[in-house]
Amino acid sequence: MAVIREPPAYRIIDSNSARLQERFANFWGSPVTFASMCSPEFAKMISGLFHVDSQQIALMDDMTSNAVMAFSAGDAALTQSPHWPVFTKMTHSHAMKAMTLLRDRLRYTWPHLNDASVVLTAFNLFCYGLCVSDSSILQFMTAIIQTYHKYNSGFPLNAEIVTGDNGFWIVRLFMANNPDDRGLIMRYDTNTFEREREMFEDKSGFYYSHQKRRGSSPDQPATPILASNIDPVVTLTVSDIAAEVHVPVNPSSPYSSPPSSSQYDTDSMFVDSDERIWDM
Repeated sequence: MAVIREPPAYRIIDSNSARLQERFANFWGSPVTFASMCSPEFAKMISGLFHVDSQQIALMDDMTSNAVMAFSAGDAALTQSPHWPVFTKMTHSHAMKAMTLLRDRLRYTWPHLNDASVVLTAFNLFCYGLCVSDSSILQFMTAIIQTYHKYNSGFPLNAEIVTGDNGFWIVRLFMANNPDDRGLIMRYDTNTFEREREMFEDKSGFYYSHQKRRGSSPDQPATPILASNIDPVVTLTVSDIAAEVHVPVNPSSPYSSPPSSSQYDTDSMFVDSDERIWDM
């Protein structure tokens, strides 16, 4: 007797997952979130990767879906809402699932990576790595994104990372077809989107605790809320996977490769319709 499987696009999800997906689209899928930190072109590009590309591929691919949810839950945990332990548990669970599926996918696609779901999964797990401030995850996903650009064109974002002792890291996300644009720079000791998160929470009411944030008072600035709230559980898995599929990740220096020289068709990427996916 044949087993009837539920189509991925019609997954039944719980209320927390539904709210995370809504927040993911409305916050990270909005160019306004990035407007104060980068050029309008970059803001439109990266918000489109979240709102359109990641969500569309996630409907069809469990690996990307889990990567999106790992980032969404990790990001929500940084809001310091009363629900953050729930989101912490969710981010662990989804990150482990995404990493396991990524390992299997890399066995067949490395190094050519001619698979949209692989690079979008790496992008969202990179963002998860930012939430948990884990340099090994950031290095691994940067290596995947950079290697993708060696063999493919079309994905509009590239990344680079510098790491050091005691958890030090600085990352730069930039447009693959315009590396001269500054892009977005983030570092280990700064909560880059703290102000944007607070503004969004005040406006939307998603997960906001309505309590005074840690360390905040009229004469004392709020202490940056870093990823110390989220204990990453996939660090060893990252090292194992990198060794298994021979991803050249050097923990003491960035894995560098030139950005894609292929011209990206901006007309197909920067449309306002929610119906497009970039061409492979």
